[in-house]
Amino acid sequence: MKIEFVQGGCSCTEPTSWSRKAIAPGQKGYVKIKFDSSKADIKKGYESAVELYGNVEGDLLLYYISADIVK
Repeated sequence: MKIEFVQGGCSCTEPTSWSRKAIAPGQKGYVKIKFDSSKADIKKGYESAVELYGNVEGDLLLYYISADIVK
């Protein structure tokens, strides 16, 4: 698989970098995300998703993140 594009689910979840080379079966890649709670809808149990698009059939992968934001 090769990750072509990564998109955050909201303005508070921003992808900063990811594996640019193809990831062979059994190998690992990475996606780095910046989460800015000041841009989040502040509530207990906040959830967002990160969308990964690649070069494979049915290429949309969703990864969910959650956080308890405390003022």
